[in-house]
Amino acid sequence: MYTENAEFKDPTLAQGIVRQTKQQIIEKYTRLSNMCPDVTDKVIKTFPSGDNHIDVEFVLSGTAG
Repeated sequence: MYTENAEFKDPTLAQGIVRQTKQQIIEKYTRLSNMCPDVTDKVIKTFPSGDNHIDVEFVLSGTAG
């Protein structure tokens, strides 16, 4: 789903934009899945960002196990 490198505005990572590799994204979601087995993403909005990019606003939720 993600390109080899993706940029995130994620307050759990840092202030501002954070660039992550595909491997870092996999590791992050693996940790989340281990902590919250019912973790889900709800896409709120998608919109174009330049010629070759899109922005996706989503809410991640789950119950700590």
